[in-house]
Amino acid sequence: MLKRLLIISVILLVGTNTFCCENELFINPAQTISTCYDEIELGDYIKFTTAKDFYKNGKIYIKKGTPVIGKVDYVNENSWNFDNAQIDFKYFQTTDIDGKNLIIDSPLSINGFEIIKYKDKRLAQVFNYCGLFFRGKEIEILPNKDKIEFKILVK
Repeated sequence: MLKRLLIISVILLVGTNTFCCENELFINPAQTISTCYDEIELGDYIKFTTAKDFYKNGKIYIKKGTPVIGKVDYVNENSWNFDNAQIDFKYFQTTDIDGKNLIIDSPLSINGFEIIKYKDKRLAQVFNYCGLFFRGKEIEILPNKDKIEFKILVK
């Protein structure tokens, strides 16, 4: 009985990742995303572009470089003692290869702590992590400088 349960668990875990990967759309910011000067507010529209071609049923569905617009659903400014800035998106809008509007209902959360690993060189990142003891990290993503890629799920 235990052996069967183990086999079923392994199949479910491996199968979930296999099927999930087909629905992943990778996007890059196309504009500066920053909480440093209260630039982002609730309800703002942020521009992204697709980082790779997206295939559905073996055919190209969304081309690389297609504009994607995300609506800001939540903004939390940074504060003292590990309270990092955070921006949440609830849904995105883009067009498919035929030019039809497409609403993607997939949440995305950008946290100031999570984007530290994409900033600066490895040695300089140590100082960014040390500063967290005093003040949470702001979000500042510069599209031409920072190579950050986010993943959203398309149903």
